[in-house]
Amino acid sequence: MIEIKIDATESTNDYLKEMMRRLPVADGTLVSTDHQTKGKGQRGTVWHFERDKSLAISILKTFDSAQSIVPFQVQIRVSLAILSVLETLGVPNLMVKWPNDILSDGAKIAGILIENQYQGQLKSSVIGLGLNVNNAFLPNLPNATSLFLVTNKVREINQIKSLLYDQILASLSDLQANQLQNDVAQYESSLFRKDVSSRFMTLQGEVFEGKIRGVSDQGLLRIEDRTNQMRFFALKTIKFLD
Repeated sequence: MIEIKIDATESTNDYLKEMMRRLPVADGTLVSTDHQTKGKGQRGTVWHFERDKSLAISILKTFDSAQSIVPFQVQIRVSLAILSVLETLGVPNLMVKWPNDILSDGAKIAGILIENQYQGQLKSSVIGLGLNVNNAFLPNLPNATSLFLVTNKVREINQIKSLLYDQILASLSDLQANQLQNDVAQYESSLFRKDVSSRFMTLQGEVFEGKIRGVSDQGLLRIEDRTNQMRFFALKTIKFLD
């Protein structure tokens, strides 16, 4: 493991990307911090971080030019790797809330932000992960939880970091395009509120009721509305209401 540990940073993803702009960075490089001040989530949200109780890491994964990787397959493999680690730690009722929040009993325990770099095709991914580990309180975050809150155990953060790092890189080491359909099926089996009637709001403000039926190979969310029409939504174009 090539680890760069910094005392404090606004965002481990931004720190790693800035390194990549200045010098060559090896595949598998890990950036971690004891204090992340402006961690980013999807839709520009801010990830809550508590010093010595939260985990924030970013991992660089590079891809061979001969590989033809669908970017969403990286998201799938990372999500499933995190689920696998948390399951071994006894975290109950794990689900993926599209696009890639990790839930336990319906509350957010981890968030993923993957930022891709391209040279004609996918060249590399900066994989950012925030995990609530030993947080006993999550102020003003009623829909969030932590490893401590769901298992009643204090964890060694460095051990959790190593487990996640190893599992994520192992899951991406044999990434093949012909495995995409199987990966999608596994992802869908853990998809939050799949086949459950829910309300959504589009980017244009339209509110409608429907059921999540799955995801497309490109990562679009498939929702069947009340007229039995299948509708597809990209990141930042749809919001869960309930």
